[in-house]
Amino acid sequence: MSLSEANGGLPLLSILILGPLAAAAVAALIRSERLVRWWTLAFTTASAVFSLKLWSGFNPDTAAYQFVERRAWIPSLRIEYCLGIDGLSLINTLRGMAVDIRSRRSRLAKDFGGLSGPAIKPVALRYVYQIKKEFGVPV
Repeated sequence: MSLSEANGGLPLLSILILGPLAAAAVAALIRSERLVRWWTLAFTTASAVFSLKLWSGFNPDTAAYQFVERRAWIPSLRIEYCLGIDGLSLINTLRGMAVDIRSRRSRLAKDFGGLSGPAIKPVALRYVYQIKKEFGVPV
């Protein structure tokens, strides 16, 4: 199913991917901190609505790409812009902190860092188990 056809020509995937860049550019032009906060709230709310539209239309029973957007980008070179979804990502990185017990300060330069790979495997497996149990999504 083509996302453009399903949503009246609206490229939701492209909006979700490129939207934060556009929102950041607009936020950089706003001088009032209060207005930046409202703009951020409005943008993240709109992103959540777009995401829910995709979530509700996603079919977990197929491994095929869904919500495909395809546009000619450089036709003379036969280069296309193509985007689609083939699954859900539950977890990638967790925020973590390392504390020096003697100084009681963070051992990381920016206080927090990201944990990924083997460090979060038990947590990731728990999420996969819960989603499978709750929604019956094939794993």
